[in-house]
Amino acid sequence: MSLTLMSPLAWLLGAFLLAGGLLLLQRLRERYKALPVANMVLWQQALQSSQVRSLWHRFRHWLTYLFILVIALLLWLLAAAPQWSVNDQQALKLYYLDASAYMTAGNRFAEAKHQLLADIEQQPAANRRVLLGDLETRLLLREDEQSALLPARLETVRAQLQPSRFSAWLRQIQQQNPQRPLRVFYYGYPTQAPLSVPTTTLLQVVVAHASAPLTNNQGITSFGKQITADGKHIRVYLEVAQSDPTVTAPRLQWFLDERPYQPQRIQQLATTEPGLLRYELVIPRSLGSHLRVRLITNDNFRGDDHASLTMTDSTPLRIVLSEQAPKLFMRVLAADPGLQQVSDAEQADVAVRRSGEAKSDLPTWVIGAPTTTPSLSFASNSARTSVSSPETMLQQVFGFDVATLTQRLGQPPSLSWQPQNKSLYGQRQLLMSPDWLQQKSDIVDSATFPLLISRGLNWLANRQSLSYAKIAEQPTLPVNAQGELQLKPFFTRTTGQKWQQQTLNPALLEMPLTALKTTATAEALAAVASDVDSVKPHRPLANYLLLLVLLLLAVEWLAVQRGWIP
Repeated sequence: MSLTLMSPLAWLLGAFLLAGGLLLLQRLRERYKALPVANMVLWQQALQSSQVRSLWHRFRHWLTYLFILVIALLLWLLAAAPQWSVNDQQALKLYYLDASAYMTAGNRFAEAKHQLLADIEQQPAANRRVLLGDLETRLLLREDEQSALLPARLETVRAQLQPSRFSAWLRQIQQQNPQRPLRVFYYGYPTQAPLSVPTTTLLQVVVAHASAPLTNNQGITSFGKQITADGKHIRVYLEVAQSDPTVTAPRLQWFLDERPYQPQRIQQLATTEPGLLRYELVIPRSLGSHLRVRLITNDNFRGDDHASLTMTDSTPLRIVLSEQAPKLFMRVLAADPGLQQVSDAEQADVAVRRSGEAKSDLPTWVIGAPTTTPSLSFASNSARTSVSSPETMLQQVFGFDVATLTQRLGQPPSLSWQPQNKSLYGQRQLLMSPDWLQQKSDIVDSATFPLLISRGLNWLANRQSLSYAKIAEQPTLPVNAQGELQLKPFFTRTTGQKWQQQTLNPALLEMPLTALKTTATAEALAAVASDVDSVKPHRPLANYLLLLVLLLLAVEWLAVQRGWIP
């Protein structure tokens, strides 16, 4: 049993106060005693000889007190709105409010919230949850909470400039709860999201609210860069999608370091898909470091009309490699513009070495001795590092979960985290077994490996790494203060055992033509999906308690009428 409106400790404290208050009232009540006299002449004498009436008397009627106390405690329990967990196979109802970029247009999000409130008010609190489809898929209302709490919570949420995560979340729910009956109610733009995962007898998707379609929209779907072979220029790629191919191509407005910029030459690339426009331009690296583009359109949705791109990284992270450091690190440092290899340890920010080599005072990535299973250990003395498990640390540092790495490595990794006042060497340390670097490991031959190395090195230096959104399919796209996308390059593995920079293809919307290029990964949604399996259906006990209180009141009235209790 669980209490909805108060904690068990608060209810217990209130019960003690009720018991004490009723006991005090029983002892302080006035008491009367019938004194028979022979005639009125003796009345004065009897009155003088009787005891003085007092408010404080010895408690005598324990049965009466206990009867009243039971009724009071039941009423107090009724005020706490208790619910009883049951182990049945009723379908869990999940109400999903999509807060992606499309819902920022007009009053679409407000209409979806209004419909959600109307539906929740008609549903019992048992066996249902309300989720917000933002970057974290937050829980708005638990199954043991009353619907009256939802309006205040919805007041603080807004739709954001981010891709929809509904499809990936739905797949994760289906994979991790294959035997759990689920009914998902979707509130948002349902053109592709709810229809991308087939429904089964155990999983049913209901489009409870469908926002009006967006017509005649023009939006940026890709904006990326690639450094030319001479290293002096940057080739910029831009992709624009149009819902109506017959509409005139939008006018482009460019800004370089927040100043108006007119490229000397913009080449429009050939495409085979109707409504898709691709552009290419070459900009000297010395002109600026931040490029922004804006579409001059007449559509009613502005969320996909602008995007920005960091052209150059000002201060690369300096890495010193020991003589026996794995050669794979050199390949990553050569491909990543945010990392720079140096030979002098005094100029370096992070060191990479094997366990048998000389120690360093720098934050260090240590390749340890061979183990039976791939192992990874975190050590940090940072006060801002506060996690509940090494699995959470793995998610925060690298953006992967245990299941993903198990698939990549071929076996489950051994993870540990050592919070301590002073780490072994330097402020932070990563201790990795060499099993991660074996050629038999799928992670070495994939584009995931440079992402893992880059994020680990940046974490050691306590710096925010570049957002390689495409490589890990991260749902979080970096946005600046103006709400514009900050897009970075990503790596892809090519022939010749090399990693090269390629353009990033994120997108802001999920539409038939403006298709999503980045979707949420399983590891980013695993916590929410696995939590569904722990949800137990609840049945409210308020009606049963109210009937019991009424029954006890009827028994008390009958007992008073019969003279069984005073």
